[in-house]
Amino acid sequence: MQSLNLTPNPKVEIAKIVLSLALSVFAKNISPTHRFGGYFL
Repeated sequence: MQSLNLTPNPKVEIAKIVLSLALSVFAKNISPTHRFGGYFL
């Protein structure tokens, strides 16, 4: 059990990478649209 806790889970690492990439793309997509947010909101 301790060895499993010490070694990172590949699925968890992939999930973290996907979430970080999704958040970065999401932020990049929101920054330009936020300027025109008055029309969308």
